[in-house]
Amino acid sequence: DGTALPALVVPEVPPGEQVSHRFRVRMATAGPHELIATLEDDAILPDNHRFFACQLPVALPVLIVDQSPGARDAFYLATALDPGGRTVTGWAPQIDAVDALRDGEALAKFAAVCLLDVGRLDDAAVDNLERYVSAGGGVGVFLGENTNRQFANARLYRSGQGLLPIELGPPTQLLDRVDDNQPDVKTTQHPLFRALAGRRNSFLALLAVDYAFAPAESWQPQPQVDVLARLRDGRPLVVEKKFGKGRVVVHLTK
Repeated sequence: DGTALPALVVPEVPPGEQVSHRFRVRMATAGPHELIATLEDDAILPDNHRFFACQLPVALPVLIVDQSPGARDAFYLATALDPGGRTVTGWAPQIDAVDALRDGEALAKFAAVCLLDVGRLDDAAVDNLERYVSAGGGVGVFLGENTNRQFANARLYRSGQGLLPIELGPPTQLLDRVDDNQPDVKTTQHPLFRALAGRRNSFLALLAVDYAFAPAESWQPQPQVDVLARLRDGRPLVVEKKFGKGRVVVHLTK
């Protein structure tokens, strides 16, 4: 938008190869924005300039599908995403039933889809979710007492070819702490947990886990699967999978 950003140092690029750099751009307001990237002049001038334009919305829609009793889980997640008042988060949660997953065209408008304690889905819903993620969408799955382990493994995990990044074993209780200084949850340096990082943040120390789904004994993580958080006994708690152009993140407990 006409404001210069700090320059990036790009090393020599050998013929036929590529060099990538990531950088952060903050847009202060909603509406149209432009970004121009330039390199110093060389023998070929046309490829030294690149242009990017976007229409930044006031908020991105998030679909929340909840099958917990009274949809109480959706209330807490929607409040976290959009507390209301003067707090502007950029997220616009929409709570709906599983029928919303049967409309593939409507699903494409959402920036993310969250499945809370969902038991079963029909084939149309599963197929639409797979197409949605393959095209670049994001799905968050939160397991609970309504989770049907047999359905999840057969239709969503599908021997590692489906959306689910992990084959589910039975819900297993986390034993009482032996060392009071050891938290129940250990996170990695992932953007999901950036707000919880740092020695002065004590939230994770207060987080207690009772039950969580264990991975099946036969499960082995594939190259596109990452464990983002573990319980103190070493079991995976939050698992991510890249699926096509998108990703799926599964929380093995509420």
